[in-house]
Amino acid sequence: MKKLTISRQLLYALVIILVITNIVTVFSVMRYLNDHKKQTTISESGDEAPGYHRTKAFSDELNLDKDQQYVFRELNRTFNQTANQIYRDLSHSRMALVDAMGQTNPDSLKLQTLARSIGDLHTELKMLTSDFYMGLKAVCSPEQQDLLFNMFRNLLNTEEDLNMPRGRGTGRGYGRLNQNNNQNNN
Repeated sequence: MKKLTISRQLLYALVIILVITNIVTVFSVMRYLNDHKKQTTISESGDEAPGYHRTKAFSDELNLDKDQQYVFRELNRTFNQTANQIYRDLSHSRMALVDAMGQTNPDSLKLQTLARSIGDLHTELKMLTSDFYMGLKAVCSPEQQDLLFNMFRNLLNTEEDLNMPRGRGTGRGYGRLNQNNNQNNN
């Protein structure tokens, strides 16, 4: 008879644990759905869209008004869509170039064609960046244009370059990385 009471107590404890677990699960799901609904409402109202925080920081730095923000968002959306495709094409072209170089007898004509293709894609990306900059500059005040220039200068100075050893006789050591280290040591 004692075994039955211990079994019954275990059963009650298990039921209580399951009820608590179910209650916590229901509240978690409700909270998630409520948060998701709020987020969807904000996105649909246009206040917050993908990349909002990044564009907001840019917009805040330039102190753009509502009309300027609209132009900026449109320019940024177009830039990102096109630039992302160029980045994908660059990646494929680079891989094709490496694959071609890795062949036993690389075809120099194919290597030249791939190198030119990569150069053309870089040119296209830089022109796209110029168009974005000029489009935004056109709606900025002179003070904002100065800020914009400095922002772009800083962004473009931080582009990642492949740090390769420079040729002999340059006296500069190994690429930008070494130059930066030398500047920091002076």
